[in-house]
Amino acid sequence: MEWVTPLRTLHGIDELRAWRVWGSSGESFDFEFRDSEWVDYGDGRVACDVTQVYRLKETGDFAYERTRRVELTIRDGRVRRYELHFTG
Repeated sequence: MEWVTPLRTLHGIDELRAWRVWGSSGESFDFEFRDSEWVDYGDGRVACDVTQVYRLKETGDFAYERTRRVELTIRDGRVRRYELHFTG
């Protein structure tokens, strides 16, 4: 498994687990995700745009939102590569 973002590339589930614990920002925000339709590019590659909406946990007030493009490469029924692109 490879997890690719503009800030870092992680290899394997152990690196991903270690980063998720260290990089957690969920203490102050509730998250909502809105995704578009998945597009199949063939050869095991699919992609969609995802809008992440952040709300303050204490009040539920809107904090901010951002849009990202998620691209997956799937082999043998498993996600082998997750790639995240900043789009807005």
